[in-house]
Amino acid sequence: MINPAGLDLIKRNEGVRLVSYQDVAGIWTIGYGHTPASPGQVIDMAEAERLLVNDLNLAASAVTDATGAVQATDNQFSAMVSLAFNIGIGGFRTSSVVRHHLAGEFLAAADAFLLWNKAHVDGALVVVPGLARRRGEERVLYLANAVPLPDPMPVPPPPGPIVNIHSLVVMLQQALRDQGHDPGPVDGIAGPRTYAALLAFQNKRS
Repeated sequence: MINPAGLDLIKRNEGVRLVSYQDVAGIWTIGYGHTPASPGQVIDMAEAERLLVNDLNLAASAVTDATGAVQATDNQFSAMVSLAFNIGIGGFRTSSVVRHHLAGEFLAAADAFLLWNKAHVDGALVVVPGLARRRGEERVLYLANAVPLPDPMPVPPPPGPIVNIHSLVVMLQQALRDQGHDPGPVDGIAGPRTYAALLAFQNKRS
């Protein structure tokens, strides 16, 4: 059966209406997204909950029948129940979500949820923001504790040794002076005189 996270996803996205209404596709609906309903139909909360349980049982059976060959986690199963509940059992059975899940391609199955974000509105197939949001939530639920995702923040390498440049320049200047080249003040600042003394030392050795 659907887990609490999946049930909350469905209730939150469907909302509950005790008087029948037409959804974005013009289908008469009542309760927690139950169809079909009749124009002017009125129910109470107890009936809304009863209809929801019946609809969830049908959706859960459809998911089990379609994906039973591959074991699913509670979150994968619940996400697919939410999808089947929303798009219909027929659409779910032939969906790429099922196809990829059966192949063990769980990331591809999760991404396939996102394809079901459209509805026929005034004769045109359009993206519905509410459906797009719901598909994203179902995708997250499907992947939860199912697929190891890459670490978004790789561990940085340990810091290297701290180099004191000033001390190195002082050592260089002192060594140049010892070799008879004038680097200017031994102050740790690599100025023009230090550079000229270094070139003179290199030319002498070449």
